[in-house]
Amino acid sequence: SAIGNKVANGTTQTISKIDKIKPSTPVIDGTTENWSAKPVTLTADSEDDASGIKDYSFSTVSGSYYWQKENSKTFSDSATVYVCSRDNAGNISDPITIDVKIDSSSPSGSVNTDNKTDWVKQAVITADASDKLSGLHEKPYSFSTEKNQYNWQTENSKTVVSNGTYYIYARDAAENIVLLDTVTIDKIDRTAPVIQNIDMSDNGNKSVIEITAEDADSGILAY
Repeated sequence: SAIGNKVANGTTQTISKIDKIKPSTPVIDGTTENWSAKPVTLTADSEDDASGIKDYSFSTVSGSYYWQKENSKTFSDSATVYVCSRDNAGNISDPITIDVKIDSSSPSGSVNTDNKTDWVKQAVITADASDKLSGLHEKPYSFSTEKNQYNWQTENSKTVVSNGTYYIYARDAAENIVLLDTVTIDKIDRTAPVIQNIDMSDNGNKSVIEITAEDADSGILAY
């Protein structure tokens, strides 16, 4: 605001550099309600129509200020951040509070297969994982026949009907992915035996039927 002052020689001086209005509360770009596996950069934007914005503060302590010319700051760890701006007259804005959530640790867990020794028509692979920080993703498990290829699902088990190598992964809410285990399934047989020959003969008052069959996987159990 301008103030007119009468001085001794009859002239008037205009004072136009008084600013008592604090800047607007910063608007933050780069915030997210989700967890991040990587460092998070917060960028602040505040307005001041009078003296203009001088600097910004990104502090992890409420009521404390760490002023810097740059309007952005990168955080590598989880923190509650209080962001303020200051104008050239020294007025400080109201703070905006941001929760930075960073989880760079992968989940941990184990894998179990229901049958490893007997021949079966199918096998069930079960995973059990946990994550202490961000928690597991809403679809945390993947059972894949290709390494580093993912088929995410909610259920922690998979019924497989083919022999092969299976890669079992888990991920957390921050998208950290871990290979829990690699499982080789080689006891599945879904192919019926092949009858190669049937011989019929008489043995007195009895008829004798002799069958020859072959099974390339689990072998012939009985006739």
